[in-house]
Amino acid sequence: IKAHAKTLEVMRLIALTTGHTLISLPLDMANRRQPYASVTRRGLLAELMTKITTLDNVSVIKAKVASVASDLAKAKASISFDDGTIMDADWVFGADGINGVCRRYIQGDQALKPMRSVRQAHRFVIPLGDLPEVMASASTSVWLGREGHIVHYPLSDDHLNLVITT
Repeated sequence: IKAHAKTLEVMRLIALTTGHTLISLPLDMANRRQPYASVTRRGLLAELMTKITTLDNVSVIKAKVASVASDLAKAKASISFDDGTIMDADWVFGADGINGVCRRYIQGDQALKPMRSVRQAHRFVIPLGDLPEVMASASTSVWLGREGHIVHYPLSDDHLNLVITT
């Protein structure tokens, strides 16, 4: 993963209302805070796929999940894919998002609808060249506010990961 990582040198907590730094933590070996780095999703997935292909007990399926059925008495699940393939499993991990197929099966086939929340999170990936140079520093910055927070840090592909919660 190091090949896809950007080493970060400092973590800053900043007051959103004033811009004052509340704390600055050096992320170095002297303070036993290394390695500390950011990794792109693409880089993490590439390394995971490289490792997965070396494991005999892992299958990579490129088809999309069409449905999941569970047999609670046997503690088993059956997954149907859009290419017609059916697979039995002990566990199903679905990371397909709030509107994904797997979400319907979280509570043993009960229909779950996304709940509305007063809190929201928005994520942006922005080219560093479009931002002031201070945003490109090798640091994680966490801006803390009463009504929300902002977190940003540079990625190894010359982009900035920006998360805003409100």
